[in-house]
Amino acid sequence: MFWYYLITAARSISSNRKFSLINIAGFAFAISICLALRSGRPVEVTYGEKGYYLDDIISVDNNFFDVFTVSFSTQRSSPVFNEEQLVRLDLLFIRETDIQKAFVLLDELRKLPYIKSLSVTTGVPGEIRMSMGSNMENTSRNLSVPCLLVDTAFIKTFGVKVIRGRGLLPGDIDKVCMINEAAYKHFEFESLENKRFNNYGGFDIIGVVNDFHYSSLHKSIGPVCIMFTSRNKPSALNIRFMVNGTGPGMELTRELWQEILSGYPLKYQFYDEWFDSMYRSEEYFARTISLFAVLAIVISCIGILGLAIFSSERRTKEIGIRKINGAKISEILVSLNRDFIILVLIAYLIAVPIAWYAMHRWLQTFAYRTELSWWIFVLAGLLAFGIALLTVSFQSYKAAARNPVESLRYE
Repeated sequence: MFWYYLITAARSISSNRKFSLINIAGFAFAISICLALRSGRPVEVTYGEKGYYLDDIISVDNNFFDVFTVSFSTQRSSPVFNEEQLVRLDLLFIRETDIQKAFVLLDELRKLPYIKSLSVTTGVPGEIRMSMGSNMENTSRNLSVPCLLVDTAFIKTFGVKVIRGRGLLPGDIDKVCMINEAAYKHFEFESLENKRFNNYGGFDIIGVVNDFHYSSLHKSIGPVCIMFTSRNKPSALNIRFMVNGTGPGMELTRELWQEILSGYPLKYQFYDEWFDSMYRSEEYFARTISLFAVLAIVISCIGILGLAIFSSERRTKEIGIRKINGAKISEILVSLNRDFIILVLIAYLIAVPIAWYAMHRWLQTFAYRTELSWWIFVLAGLLAFGIALLTVSFQSYKAAARNPVESLRYE
């Protein structure tokens, strides 16, 4: 069984790197338990002197998962454009001969009362399929820039803000473009005067929009160019619904699609759900880690409780003699709990660097990440100590409060 577990873990690690940490942690936990069990007779390992080593191993795993779980949380950041009531209809699979039908659909959709604005684009935030060389004059910082080919309604539909320069004017289509803040900083512009993106026919740069995520948060926001052009085959029809108009608006959209583009299936996705799906694997990962943490804590508590019962039974005579000689219950509790506290402390000191390294490496995969604060590890340590003390102290108190005469009678 051990050999099969080893093969399964190795395959899972190689095929799914995101979950390799879970497999490695589980594998290490199993190895540590197996080694402890093989190092002596089962009764000795569980209840004898070697039980302290097993408890120490379990405490290490418990502290690791405590620290990791307290520190681990995933929260999706906003893409920095208004994603609510915004849906994308896929047009990429429509043949060239039928593309005009898409524009007929666009005209019909504009008549619906539930729709606030529409925009036809090639590429969308989250899935930009085209990059072009900037080819700007008088600069050594030219590079290949992801490009969105859009119509004049893009800014309104997506809720992107123009923070520098001017907005669109009649007659600007096929002549102008805008860049984001990251591009403005990359090219080290001081103004937009006489700035031109020399590709795809050439576009004058008239404005700068706020940075928005056009890919996963695993990547930082880089330069992007928004070209206002009609010289493109659209890949998406983006619809901004009115508040409370999403349901009836989608129903009418389906009817119009079946009427105008009946030969093609309607493929659509809401932007908020789409961006949520990008981080669903991290959410599953967090839930799995939490499950492992709960399991490790339960196993640790069972092991510590068993050791506490054995320790108090083994020291029954000692406790009785101490009480006859005037020892207080609190002093006996300290004596019984001291060994367990030392084990938990050792386990904590071992677990903290392991947990820090694992979380640090995982966070490095994100361009925007939180910092690992010292208080997270302190809180995890306090939780571990609290769980251990609550588990041990109950049994220790029962042993310390026992009548010493009864304790010595059976010795």
